[in-house]
Amino acid sequence: MHNNFEEPTPVPETTPAPSLWTDRSRIWIVGLIFMLGFGNIFFQVQAYMLTGGLVLPVLAGQLLGVFIPLLVLSRNNGWNPIHDFDLGKTQSLFLASAFVLALAALVPSSLLAELSMRVFPGDPERMAMFQKALPRDILGMILTFITVVLVGPLGEEIVFRGLLHRLAANYWDPLKAGLLASLIFAMVHAEPWLLFGLVGIGAALSFLYQTTGSLLVCWVFHAVHNSVALVMMYSAKEVQTEPSEIVTGDYLLLGISLVVWVLIGSWLVRVNKNKKQ
Repeated sequence: MHNNFEEPTPVPETTPAPSLWTDRSRIWIVGLIFMLGFGNIFFQVQAYMLTGGLVLPVLAGQLLGVFIPLLVLSRNNGWNPIHDFDLGKTQSLFLASAFVLALAALVPSSLLAELSMRVFPGDPERMAMFQKALPRDILGMILTFITVVLVGPLGEEIVFRGLLHRLAANYWDPLKAGLLASLIFAMVHAEPWLLFGLVGIGAALSFLYQTTGSLLVCWVFHAVHNSVALVMMYSAKEVQTEPSEIVTGDYLLLGISLVVWVLIGSWLVRVNKNKKQ
């Protein structure tokens, strides 16, 4: 009698693609974070001793201390850095949200920075150094834009969100992970007069990363924020060394900013919940 039922063909087991997050232990990733942080500082110091200024040292620290080591590690281990650091294609609405939220965060972060200046008064000479170090020639301004708006934010997001926040979220809940990443992000900038503002920006970035799962979204937010800050630094006639008086208009803008954050933020939370279901 002919049997119409054939034995099912066994499906070959697929080997998962190599990944930083599956091939290495948590302790190893912690060591990687420290290595990248130390490498960034080391090459910044070396570049500063050779060239002075601020732009080239920051660029050297990111390229030589962060990007090149990660690319070498990824190539040697067969990892895909775009996948491992959540830099792949993402929804256009997420990117648009990052742009709007970055603008909406300017007023709250500025007011937090004003509070920091009251608690931690800055050294006027050191604060003026940043203003004087800005290049004024066309080539220097282009290099500054590339460093401050593109390269710097990407390197920081890879370390603080793509590695530190993601790793910490595996140990604790996302809120504690975001707080840790935000505090370290603020402290490594070594600008106490901006501390609270930097913590606020770090918290916003951690929220975006947790709700969208995209480091590309965080990069857009960070780039927009830095571009506005850079334009303000270039347009400033003198360095602000004392906290400004907060007026009624500031509170009005703060209220508008918070409304924007509540509306878009709640939408991102809903999208994230639906995605997990």
